[in-house]
Amino acid sequence: MPIRSRAHGSAVLAIEGPVVLAASRARQDALTGAEEQRLVEVSRLWVAEWSADGEVLDEGIAVWILSGLAGLARAIGR
Repeated sequence: MPIRSRAHGSAVLAIEGPVVLAASRARQDALTGAEEQRLVEVSRLWVAEWSADGEVLDEGIAVWILSGLAGLARAIGR
């Protein structure tokens, strides 16, 4: 079960145990075809969205998460 807490002004999401991810075919295709620059652009939008909600998300972490998801999508597509 995800645990969301605040630590030093940052939102922290800790997940313990296995995780199942579901994404539409369109989302999988977008992740599979995304180049690094596009992942950075989308990460900035994600960070801005969190900021608008009063939350903090580090841009580097957002890029890392999206890059990992893109890697998973590419691995599934092979």
